Parts: sequence; C-alpha cells; structure tokens
Amino acid sequence: MNTDEVPFDDSDYTPEEVPDAGAELLDELRSTIGCYVVLPSPEALTAVVLWTAATHAVSVMEHATRLCIHSPVKRCGKSRLLEVIAGLAHSPLETTNISVPALFRVIDKASEPPTLLLDEADRLLGNARKDDDNADLVAMLNNGFRRGSPTYRCVGPKMVPTAFENFAFAAVAGIGRLPDTIEDRGINVTMRRRLPGEQVDKFRLRTDLPRLHGLRDRLAAWVSGNIGVIEKATTCPGNVPDSLEDRQQDAWEPLYGIAVAAGGAWPGLADSAALKLAREAVDADGEQSLDVRLLGDVRAAFDALPESLFVLTTTLLIELRKCEESPWSDPDFNSRRLALRLGRFGIRPTYDTTKNHRGYRRSAFKDAFARYVAPTASPLPELPELPEHPL
Repeated sequence: MNTDEVPFDDSDYTPEEVPDAGAELLDELRSTIGCYVVLPSPEALTAVVLWTAATHAVSVMEHATRLCIHSPVKRCGKSRLLEVIAGLAHSPLETTNISVPALFRVIDKASEPPTLLLDEADRLLGNARKDDDNADLVAMLNNGFRRGSPTYRCVGPKMVPTAFENFAFAAVAGIGRLPDTIEDRGINVTMRRRLPGEQVDKFRLRTDLPRLHGLRDRLAAWVSGNIGVIEKATTCPGNVPDSLEDRQQDAWEPLYGIAVAAGGAWPGLADSAALKLAREAVDADGEQSLDVRLLGDVRAAFDALPESLFVLTTTLLIELRKCEESPWSDPDFNSRRLALRLGRFGIRPTYDTTKNHRGYRRSAFKDAFARYVAPTASPLPELPELPEHPL
C-alpha cells in the first residue's frame, strides 16, 4: 500500500464489522479461477480475483471498474475466463445478444446493477468505423463507470429526454485493443495461448457451475456481512498507490476496497498487481503512440509525393526511412510490418490499376489522418517511468 498516506485502520470498527476469513475466501477464489484459466501473470490473476469480488459490493462503490480482456489472436482463453467469471460474479448479464437500448433499460430498472459480460467485443469495437457505428455502446461503457453519470436518450412519440442509469461493472473481451476511453477506465489483461505444459481443468456446466455458484454465494455473504468495512476501505485515503494516474486510481479503488478489507497478504498483492498492470498499460499506450507516429510519417511521405494518388509499398518504405530519427529505418521493418501497423486503423494495401504492383491509395488514409494525426506530425513522446512502490 501507499505508506506515504494514512493506511487503512480497523481500530475504530466494532467487532461485528471486522472481516471474517476474507483473505482465505479470496485465496480460494484465486485457486478456483486458476483451475480453469491460465492468466498471463500472477498479478493478472490477482486483479481478476479482486474485480470479481468487487462486483458483489457494487452497492457501495463510486466507480464500476471495467475488466478489459484482450488477446492478440483467438483461442487464448478469453471466453473461458468470462464463463468462469459469470459463475462467480454478482448478477451476471451476458450482453452479446442484447441491443444497447434494451441494455439501458435492464440496468436502469434493476434494483442492484448487474455485472455486464461482453464477449467478442472485436466484432463491435476496435477501430474508428466500428467505434462510430456502436457509439451508443461506447458511451454506455464510458458513462457507466462512475455512479451518477447517466446516459440521456429521447423516448416515446414525443421524444422526451430521459436519463438512463448505466452504472454497472463490466467485463469486455475481444481480440486486439478496445477504445482507449474504455481501457482508461479499466484493468487491462492480455491473454495468451497456453503452452503444452500449462494444464487446466475441463469446464463443464453440469458439474462445475454448481461449484462456482457455491463459492459465489459464500463470497456474496462475506461481502454483505462486511459491506461497511469494504466501503470504508474503498474510500480511505492512502490505500491506492499515488504513483497511479487519477483514472487508474479510480479503476483500482474498488479492488483495493476488497483487498484491504480482506486483509492478510491481499493488500500487498493488490499493490503488486496495480503497479505491474499499470506499467503494462503505459507500454501499450506507447505502442499505440508509435502507430500514430507512423500515420504522421506516412502523411509526410505523401506530402513529399504530391502528385501521387497511389504509392508503391517499396516507395513508401523508402520515404519513411528518410524521416529524422526514424524508427522505420530498421531493416526488419518491411512491407508486412507496415501492413500490420496500418491495419490497426483499417488501412490495407491494394493493387494499382494494372493489377501488377501493390501499394497504398492516398484516399485510404483520409479518415485516419483526420482522427489521429495533428496538423504537423509530432515526435513520439517519452514513456514515463512508474516509480517503485514500497510493499
């Protein structure tokens, strides 16, 4: 925990408020999730455990953290992790086959917000076109992060402006990245395919779901019996590390509420997880910044070839390597790597009119240039170093 601030102190609590076996229960939750899914690191598993437990305390939380589950390719365990979470979280609601207007109303009418589970998010989100087409879903996931931030829609034949409460925990899984506004409000976990030696138990609904439900019910009972302690731990200054940015602190606040209230080794585990995953998020932002740098340099290359509506891939690579302090001068940066980076913006190489040469049409970059590139290309910013945090 952050030792520069006043730590959580339970000396003012009455005996009935003191957590009972919270650490042991989280240990069991950790072991159970680890039976079915291989997380990329112990810290990622810690985050998933704390997030799952925090969903049961949604009634006293100010922020509803998004659990963003990524993978570079399919078959990395994202869906299985969501299945396991669905058996353990508070009032899970799978949202893949529900419209956004219906989702507004389900959350708004619920006595306690459900836990939203969205799988295959890459079908809906992940590039400029998809994000625009599903702007209502993005807005709901953004607004629903903070209590008291409703989404307004016009309803009925008279188009009456109506506020819909969106506040609810949400786990969103998909290949690739999510909109950065969602990732900024979340804990980001990047799944990987299992190695041959990484074994997990088979997950069968008939036999395994009752086991998960039994643990879910005990977890819900512990949270309910200690809800005052959890609320105080969530709002107590000094629990979340100061080295995290403001939005990251908001996202980790519910998880620290659970960890500190449970006690044992869990506050220290929360520290390790928060700092590691925050560092990984900074690295991911740096990679995204490199993609934006590439767009700026591509535009400069097109500007150097003002008459060209179509540029050969080889010509574009030559122009990119002329950029000062260019990261593209590496011999390993070839046409394939160029296509992979530009593909993240929905830009694909194509053939010229003769069908003999591959390259890029200037018109394919119009939307990406308008959205991501400043009027003049700026250098890639230095990534900040997160200071070491004492445990």
